[in-house]
Amino acid sequence: VDVVKEFHTDVGVRRVLDNINFAVSPGDRFAILGRNGAGKSTLLQLVCGTMQPTTGSGERRGRRSALLELGAGFNQEFTGRENVFLKGATLGLDRRAVADRFDAIAAFAEIGDFIDEPVKTYSSGMFLRLAFAVQVAMEPDVLVVDEALAVGDERFQRKCFARLEDLRSRGVAVLLVSHSAPTVASTCDRVLILDRGTRVAMGEAKAMVRAYQRLLYAADADRPKVREALNYAGDHLSLYKLTIEEETAFARLYEKGAFKLPEDDAAAALYARTGELCAEHALHAYENSN
Repeated sequence: VDVVKEFHTDVGVRRVLDNINFAVSPGDRFAILGRNGAGKSTLLQLVCGTMQPTTGSGERRGRRSALLELGAGFNQEFTGRENVFLKGATLGLDRRAVADRFDAIAAFAEIGDFIDEPVKTYSSGMFLRLAFAVQVAMEPDVLVVDEALAVGDERFQRKCFARLEDLRSRGVAVLLVSHSAPTVASTCDRVLILDRGTRVAMGEAKAMVRAYQRLLYAADADRPKVREALNYAGDHLSLYKLTIEEETAFARLYEKGAFKLPEDDAAAALYARTGELCAEHALHAYENSN
């Protein structure tokens, strides 16, 4: 995916995503973190093909199954059973294929006799149970989940994440948007951080979760500087094989103005010389600054 997305409003053109690029491979557990309005849901719609970019493109392979909005794709007047077959048809499965999966879907959803009631009578939790059960039963190559799991109770959330892990072990790529840092840190391998439609950093999940929390709690006046520091630490210092703690120390030093950023990658390599020297300098300066 390498895209720009703009919307035309009454006050002009608003760019909601600016040169966002990433790739997800089979078996990946990839998360997108960002504050409200960062562009996460728009990016997922571009990934799924339900929205087209203003410029750029995305290469999509295999069957994509998406839980972008609670109840999306369900007809409110249809029963749960009818909606299962409707959703299966939209994903390219014939009636026999859906029927073969129906018992497993109903068992996973655990909504009992409500499966034959109109979904307009469902609670948000029941909606989630059925929608998730349908999506994971359709044997996707890529499963996209946008915040929906936040609606379920703790027991069902654990059940969902266990199923996600099972899918991943069978080569299904999972693309997740969540505001829950512990969820992302424990279930994902890589994370992309978005802020105001731009990429802040992308890297190992636990390091990116800590980076996101620093950005999230930064004062408004400090956020641009924090964003720049995290972008440098996440996208450049990884070249020098630094540990998470060393990258964090380096980013904090930059925020404090301990040194200026190199102009480009070549200058960065010359400045660092080696990962060990860069790490030693960063940690030593950080200790002396406290």
